[in-house]
Amino acid sequence: MTDEEQPEDRPDDALEEWQNYPPENMLEEEAISKGPEGIGGWLIIPLIGLVLNPFLYGVYSYLFITTFIEDQTKYLILADGLQALAISLFAFYCLVRFFQKKTQVPALVTLLYVIIIIDAGLELIYTNGNYEVRMDFIRVIIVSSIWIIYFARSKRVANTFVR
Repeated sequence: MTDEEQPEDRPDDALEEWQNYPPENMLEEEAISKGPEGIGGWLIIPLIGLVLNPFLYGVYSYLFITTFIEDQTKYLILADGLQALAISLFAFYCLVRFFQKKTQVPALVTLLYVIIIIDAGLELIYTNGNYEVRMDFIRVIIVSSIWIIYFARSKRVANTFVR
C-alpha cells in the first residue's frame, strides 16, 4: 500500500459521526421493532380492574359483614374488612403508579394479583369451601395468572412503564 491508498486520520469526522449516532433511519427502525406503547390495547382491561378493585372489595366487605353478623364471627368480620381495606388501598396505589407509568408497575400489579389469589384462598378456607367459593377461587387463579403473565411478557407493558 502506498501512502495515497491509506485513509487519513480525521478526528473531526470520527467525532461528528459518533455524535450523530445512531443515524435517523436506524432510530425509526428501532421504534418500529420496539412495539406498541402507551395505555391501550389489552392493557385497558387490567386498568379497568384496577379502577374497579377498591369499589368491588368495598362491596365484598359489606356483603361479608351483613352475611355473618353472629358474635362468634366478629373477629373474622373485622379481619376480612381490614384485609379488603388493605387490598383496596394497595390497588389504589397501583392505579396511581399505573397512570404515572412507573417502572415498578408490573411488579406491583403482579404482587396485587398474588395477594388477590391469597385472599380468595383464605375465603375458601373461611367458608369451608362451598361450591360457589371454589368456583370463584378457580376463576381468580385463572384470571390472575393470565394478567401476571401478560405483565411479565408484554412488549406494550415494557414500553409503557419506563419512568
